[in-house]
Amino acid sequence: MAKTPNGEIAFGGVMVFLDDRVVYLYGALNPAYGGSSYWMMWQFMLWAKQKGFEIFDLLGVKSINSSPAHSWAEISRFKYSL
Repeated sequence: MAKTPNGEIAFGGVMVFLDDRVVYLYGALNPAYGGSSYWMMWQFMLWAKQKGFEIFDLLGVKSINSSPAHSWAEISRFKYSL
């Protein structure tokens, strides 16, 4: 998690560390501090890289060949954009 200078939690995430891989399970932003999911994810990725991890695993996404109406379409769009 990351805290503001006054000690409040700005954002945080739940990740599992396996050898050279970070598996991202969940993240959340404190709406009082703005920001975006993209920014938060980028901060997690930078931290993992600084610690020497080689893979940042976002878990499942839909196949590129799946229908745009697939139930994971929006989640997959976000993950592919990273």
